[in-house]
Order: sequence, then structure tokens, then C-alpha cells
Amino acid sequence: NNMWWGEAKGEFKGLLERFFSRRVPGLPHDLILNVLLSNPRLAAELTPNIARLGAVECKSRYLRAQSLTILSRLISNKQYTFWLNHRATAIVRKEVLEGLQAVMLRLDNDDDDDDDKSND
Repeated sequence: NNMWWGEAKGEFKGLLERFFSRRVPGLPHDLILNVLLSNPRLAAELTPNIARLGAVECKSRYLRAQSLTILSRLISNKQYTFWLNHRATAIVRKEVLEGLQAVMLRLDNDDDDDDDKSND
């Protein structure tokens, strides 16, 4: 069972990497979101990847916005927050928190960049 879980998680992680590097043209973020919302464990364990790949490292503002939509929908989902609070390991919770903090830092930097451009 754990072997199957690791394999499925790895496949979906690879899909996220391709999505955020634009190697899967036309893949709607809704599809990714629906898969994550239907599996809170997968969502929680991949939240750090979504944060890092999508919201922090991604060069495309559009894809960063997509990742923020995915993250905000997850955080506001009751099943996701229940799983995170009651079933996730301390390591997963810590990684999720660090991922979300990195997103906030990136957003602050984006806002600063916008301010710099408007002053020119």
C-alpha cells in the first residue's frame, strides 16, 4: 500500500513540475485542484511543492496566480485543514507552513517590484 502511495505521489509531483514549467500546455489548474481536493493527504504532502514550484520559483505571473488559487482553495477546504490538523505528521505540517511562508515572502517581493516600477 505504501509503495503504491509513493508511486502515485511521485507521478502527481512530476505532473506539477511539468505544469509549472509550462511543459503541459492547456492543462487546466482546475484539474489539479480537483485531484488535490479529493485527496487531502496528497494535497497536504504536495503543498510545499505547489508553493515552491508555483508561487516562489515560477517565472510566469499567470502560473504564480494559478498556484495561489490552488493554495487558497486548499487552505479554505475543511477536509484539507482537518487532515492537516489531525492526521498529518509534524514534519508535513512544518513543511506546509514553511511553504506558505515562502509564498508570502515572494508576494511581498512582487509587491515591492511593482512599487519600484511605478516610481520610474
